[in-house]
Amino acid sequence: MVTFIQDEATLTLMDNREILKAHGFFENHTRLIWINRSRRIAFTEDVIDDHDRRWLESKLLEDIPEGEFRLHSNRPLAPKVCMEILDELGLSNLLPVNPSRP
Repeated sequence: MVTFIQDEATLTLMDNREILKAHGFFENHTRLIWINRSRRIAFTEDVIDDHDRRWLESKLLEDIPEGEFRLHSNRPLAPKVCMEILDELGLSNLLPVNPSRP
């Protein structure tokens, strides 16, 4: 009998990406970030890797104030990088907010 074991970290990674896909996110492979333009929110690969599904789901439930775009990452993103991402999305009129993990 063959038993397949999937470690918890791999399962969490798969779950988080599936959750993002189900919520209309697309992956930007160049910037290693998952983005949802209409919801005005993005998650870097590192923050997805380092958090469980409950954390991600709680962030997806947050209200994003009008005029803001939320960029979740483990470390602060340079303001220039945030603006470049918004420019690429055609959303340069929004204020980038990067509530990085402490």
